[in-house]
Amino acid sequence: MTYENKDDTGVLFKNKDKEEGDNRPDYTGTLVQNGQERRLAAWLKKSKKGTPYMSIQVSDFRNAADGIKAGLGGSGSPRQSDATPADEFEDDIPFIDMRGEW
Repeated sequence: MTYENKDDTGVLFKNKDKEEGDNRPDYTGTLVQNGQERRLAAWLKKSKKGTPYMSIQVSDFRNAADGIKAGLGGSGSPRQSDATPADEFEDDIPFIDMRGEW
């Protein structure tokens, strides 16, 4: 059975891609507000007095046209259907084909 968020509820999961020292959230998930699914991110922090807390951010999912795949764990690359066909690129920029040279 698949879990589905109800309005004004959300879930957070530990970010498996988080590495020591990077800016990625420690937890990611989804939240439903007014029937719209939104992205939820949380970072573990400590106050000046050393008290641990979570800093939370709620944002809209960005789509592939923005360069980020919608949903959690997006690859950062647009879907194939959103990619620009190769024949639409300008050929005015000189590039050297380095395939096979490495």
